Amino acid sequence: MQFNQYHASHVEPTKLVAWPPRRNAVDLHASANVPRDHWHHGMKDKAVCQRPEHCFGLFFHAKGDHLAANATLGVALTSCEYPDEAVELPNTPTHTLLPPEFRANAKTVVLITVGPWPGYLHLRFKREISLDTTTGDLARQLSRIFREFYESNYMHFNGPGIRLGPASMTLDRLRLRGMYWDSRHWNLDIAYVYEKDPVYDFA
Repeated sequence: MQFNQYHASHVEPTKLVAWPPRRNAVDLHASANVPRDHWHHGMKDKAVCQRPEHCFGLFFHAKGDHLAANATLGVALTSCEYPDEAVELPNTPTHTLLPPEFRANAKTVVLITVGPWPGYLHLRFKREISLDTTTGDLARQLSRIFREFYESNYMHFNGPGIRLGPASMTLDRLRLRGMYWDSRHWNLDIAYVYEKDPVYDFA
């Protein structure tokens, strides 16, 4: 199995920003004033862009979730931007989690796509990621890619589907579950949390 090669002009690279170092940083929920992943605990979750069973995937876990009885799969998307405080085992080299057929290409810059997100299927949003890194940094790359997709495209909803935006599905309700390989490129595996009923907009 090999990764497809892409010319740099075909896709925009991830815009990596030099974030200031933070010690003991915590992503707090604005109203509850508790860590975002703690706020998600006990809520129901629904996968939107979910890995098909036959596809290989990499998964992320919130720090300490192996000790929590009501933990939700994945990591709060907004917490991933500071993975040392949010992601379980953030310093694990990514290539050690890949099967042998992927390791030869672990230093290749590859494509990641956002989708299929219901209501935004008409969009083609792809960015480059590096696998030659740690799981924590990979989670940070993926969270920034989805944030960029969200901020630049939430107003382009074409229902039915799950509308994104500050008045609809907000970033603080999303969880990065992981990513999966579909034989052509990598895809984000994203879910959202809810309290009573799943979200779906018909128009």
